Amino acid sequence: MTCIICLLGGIQLICLGVIGTYMGKIYLEAKPKPRYIISERTKEENEKE
Repeated sequence: MTCIICLLGGIQLICLGVIGTYMGKIYLEAKPKPRYIISERTKEENEKE
């Protein structure tokens, strides 16, 4: 009985880890980008022309 409970608990922890990884990636993608990076890029593009 103890082995079964430990096995199921381990499976739950692995599933939570996978879900947490995906949520972290989604959070990093959805985070707003700072404006200064955009202004630096447009400034460099204007200087090339």
